[in-house]
Amino acid sequence: MSSTNVSTCAGNFYDSGGGGANYGLNQNTTMTLCSNTAGQCIRISFTAFNLENNFDFLRIYNGPNTASPLIGSYTGTTSPGVVTGTSGCLTFVFTSDGSINHAGWTAAISCVTCAAGGSCLQTCNGGRHLQMMHVVERKTLECFLHLLHALME
Repeated sequence: MSSTNVSTCAGNFYDSGGGGANYGLNQNTTMTLCSNTAGQCIRISFTAFNLENNFDFLRIYNGPNTASPLIGSYTGTTSPGVVTGTSGCLTFVFTSDGSINHAGWTAAISCVTCAAGGSCLQTCNGGRHLQMMHVVERKTLECFLHLLHALME
């Protein structure tokens, strides 16, 4: 994991040690993964997860930055499992202390069709599309108008 933004719908997601080594000490890294396909939401499926319990953390946000809603904070061997971003992006913040490191994580990156209904948002790569929508009539109207405006540009 490196401090960067990546638009993709395939590949693997590892800690800084990659698939074969422990993550580093004293890390504070932020990475954002976004779908590169309109109408598709990013999905991360963790297959291995092992951090120093209560000292090293992976925080996952549902959106393009840390101001987005926090999905969860993970430590030890409590895996996030399968996480799907409903805004087109997921942001990961990994922090480790300076004493003990572990194997970290391995995860597969994919994209899935966004659930019907969501809010209109921009994806990380700038494309506009209809995504997960809160079932609120005002939001539905805002989304429709936003999408209509984008199509007319």
